[in-house]
Amino acid sequence: MNGMSEVIVDGSNNKLISSWNAKGSAGFQTRPSGCNYIGNNGESAYVEGRRANGSGAGQQALRDAFTTGKTTFGCLDFARSSSAASASNLGTVEVKGLALATDSLTFAVNKQTAIPRKLTKQNLIDAYHCNFGGFTTGAWKALIPQAGSGTRSTWLGKVGLTEGDLTNPANLPCVTDQADLGTRGGSNPLQEHDLRTLNGTSIAPVSVAQWVSMMGGGVDSDLRGSSMLGTITASSGELSYPISLNTSYGNLAGTADDFAATRTVFNVVPTSILTGGANANPTAISVFEDTDPAAGTNTSMLCNRTDVLAKYGFAPIATCGTGSIVNPQ
Repeated sequence: MNGMSEVIVDGSNNKLISSWNAKGSAGFQTRPSGCNYIGNNGESAYVEGRRANGSGAGQQALRDAFTTGKTTFGCLDFARSSSAASASNLGTVEVKGLALATDSLTFAVNKQTAIPRKLTKQNLIDAYHCNFGGFTTGAWKALIPQAGSGTRSTWLGKVGLTEGDLTNPANLPCVTDQADLGTRGGSNPLQEHDLRTLNGTSIAPVSVAQWVSMMGGGVDSDLRGSSMLGTITASSGELSYPISLNTSYGNLAGTADDFAATRTVFNVVPTSILTGGANANPTAISVFEDTDPAAGTNTSMLCNRTDVLAKYGFAPIATCGTGSIVNPQ
């Protein structure tokens, strides 16, 4: 969305949206007066008025921006999110989770890894349950990103874990969310898609779109370190490669082997500023929402910039600009 904010413009070349990094010590201002957000140093817990780090925190920030009486009321219009809109994050604010594109998740390992680069679904499940190779002793580390990130919640679901399974640091000692590979829940959280601390005996999930865009210069910071992407394989020997625009990544012929690691990424927008809303905003509608039900026609400015989606490693999606209402009033 940072890249989209540079190219989504009106007829006079005025930018129509703004987007800020989830992590950064510097603050930013979203309105001509007021609405000053302070920076963060990678903290994942949501604090009103601070950079929101992670999909859940972004949705909470949007909630406060549409909740009367909050300090940041009126300061934001949308939240980008790699997980579906959740009522638990949004309070009573009614939104649409508008689909943007398809992303896929895979595992990453260090180039000098002792871990196989080709793993089955069951291998990955076993690794994150500390029941595979060196993970059994905790000598190898299965990494997850910081709390609140969409990547963390999606990946935990894929490998059969919940946040409840991780409550006690003594359980699953091979699983950590620390950049220094220390005990889970410490003071050095691993930022999602930051693979610079991967060593030869650790594994981590990563967005293929993020990895590709870092490789191709689509983003300013290259956080890949010495990582390489892993490949999902099946007991039959079938392979699914995590290459850009592979919208069927992880879909294998054998149901037991199917890792189906694609996901939809969204923009979460309050319905009050969309079509038919109490404060319908023509700019928001034209940027985010597909209002034409005809197949093959899409009115969303974002959805029509498939060149930008491809640059950042995403695949266009037929349902772009549409989505379900969360918290219907």
